[in-house]
Parts: sequence; structure tokens; C-alpha cells
Amino acid sequence: MKSKLMFRLICLSLLLVMALPSAVLASENYPIHSHPTQDGGNTLTYGTEVTGEITAEAFEQLWTLEAPSADRIGVVVERTGGNLVPMVSILDASGTEVAYSYGPNDTQSGSQIDSFTLPTAGSY
Repeated sequence: MKSKLMFRLICLSLLLVMALPSAVLASENYPIHSHPTQDGGNTLTYGTEVTGEITAEAFEQLWTLEAPSADRIGVVVERTGGNLVPMVSILDASGTEVAYSYGPNDTQSGSQIDSFTLPTAGSY
């Protein structure tokens, strides 16, 4: 069984200097770019939505964001097929979970972290 998930990172930080208009914060989504890493994961940069797929063989997706500052971010995961309940976690560089969400919407087809301020610049 396959379930398709769409990942969207929403940057809400006024401190981010990545050509994001400071006048539009929570009213707009700022998608991310994905680039494969040597360990098979993906790195994210602010700018474009990414899509992943959960299968019996690949039951999780790992994405890395290099945050230039203690940005305020949001993450949205939406199921686009299948019946899995999406879960999303934000981990710090040591692997410690700093934020978590599990299927909070009415249909259990999405999971999101509305607004989370990263503790520091670094890898998440």
C-alpha cells in the first residue's frame, strides 16, 4: 500500500533574508526546494513545495533544513492518497524532537505544525 504525502514548509520569520516579503507572514505559504543528500535524505531550502511517498518499504521520509537563524516556521503534511494518518516531527541536529504533530485535522488526512520558532540557527 502506498500513501502519498505533500510536505510544505511555511516560513513565517521576519528575520529571514531569502527574498520573502515581510508584509505577508501567516497569510502565505512559502514552499521549499528538495535536494538529495549522500545518506538518501533530502535537504530543504525556502522556495518550493516538495512531494514524498510513503510505502511499505519506505515508511518514513527525512528532510533536512539548514536554518540561517532562529526562524519561525510551520510544516504542513497532507495525505494525497491511501489511508495513513500523517505525522510530522521537527528534530534538532542531535535528533531530539523539538516539535510534533499527528493527524490533528478532522479527517485525519493532514498534520501540521502551525508556528514553531527554531531555537537557534542550524540543521533541523
